[in-house]
Amino acid sequence: MNKSITRFYVYPDGYADKLPISEFVWVRDKNGDISNKRVDELVKGDFYAERVPSPLPPRSADEILEFMAKWCLGIRYVRDREYPGSEPIKIQVIDKNNMEICSYPYANTKTCIRDAIEPIMDNEEL
Repeated sequence: MNKSITRFYVYPDGYADKLPISEFVWVRDKNGDISNKRVDELVKGDFYAERVPSPLPPRSADEILEFMAKWCLGIRYVRDREYPGSEPIKIQVIDKNNMEICSYPYANTKTCIRDAIEPIMDNEEL
């Protein structure tokens, strides 16, 4: 029998400072019950672990575009300022107010938009 082991840490120890502040972690209370808490809500002494997400199904290009339209998301291509004619080095996902939501390296031209948008979609579904 293969058992998975979830490692818990006592905040501020562990890896919480390496996670995005909006990331959810599991927190165990004094009774042993598990609840979800954002990293920026952790307080000293919290017993926490990284959540184990269930895999979400891959999305079609239409689903990604519909999601972007629904939430008025756009893509901004960022180039290296020292080399203005160069390929983009990253893309930024922006909201309707031109505020950056996240950025993603511009490595694979075929999947970079999907790679940047799907984690946002995952957070909506979880």
